[in-house]
Amino acid sequence: METSLSRTRLYFRGGLLLVLLASLVFFATMVTLRTNRSAHWYVVKNYQAQIFYADILQNRLINVWQDDQGDYQTAERLLADGFFSRQYTQAGVIMMRDLADKGHEPARQRYSALILRGYDVDENDVLVIGRQNPEKAARYMNIAQAAP
Repeated sequence: METSLSRTRLYFRGGLLLVLLASLVFFATMVTLRTNRSAHWYVVKNYQAQIFYADILQNRLINVWQDDQGDYQTAERLLADGFFSRQYTQAGVIMMRDLADKGHEPARQRYSALILRGYDVDENDVLVIGRQNPEKAARYMNIAQAAP
């Protein structure tokens, strides 16, 4: 008795197989890092930037399914995690700027406050700290106050 599977079902099974393999690799990696402390600290010390970048990518992926308020909370969380790395601060400021440009009022107020504190990104989305721009902050604040 031979059964034929549709193309969609085959692709679905292939996708499930890939997820299973990725899970097994992740599991083996975590067990290795937990049992071998020297490997754990080697990874933490030498791959810190990549670990932070993966976390930022995870937050950006989550933002695809969130509304503006959820995006705002994620940006605030990234700004709070800026204590650990400038990568978090940069990602949080970029998210806050994008939300402010979309018209989210709390994001406009928060972004203008960040600009006044000296946190902004340039045209290449690179974090610039220490350069205050009161005109840009006032523009975002005025737009936020003028909104109904």
